[in-house]
Amino acid sequence: MGQGMADLVIVMNRGVVEQVGIAIYRTLDSTFVAGFIGALSMNGLPAIVGANGVVTFDIAPRLPLLQARRLAEGTILTLGIRPEAITISSDPERSLPARVDLV
Repeated sequence: MGQGMADLVIVMNRGVVEQVGIAIYRTLDSTFVAGFIGALSMNGLPAIVGANGVVTFDIAPRLPLLQARRLAEGTILTLGIRPEAITISSDPERSLPARVDLV
């Protein structure tokens, strides 16, 4: 019998199902799941969903996110940004202002 990954992953928190899925690393449902799979090295930005999936941050202007279109307007969320996924961009429609404190 070959070795491999499971067909389905179920993450539980104190006996309650937090998330069920195949590739949960890319689509985390909660900060608990992020911590469980070891993704807490990502930066979490508090945000709120506006009309048409436009997300507003305390630290930055509005940013349209396709995934946020599935959420109700007014939904409060935490946007997780993994350091390895950051790229430098001058496009104001697809970027957030940032400052590097330590390299």
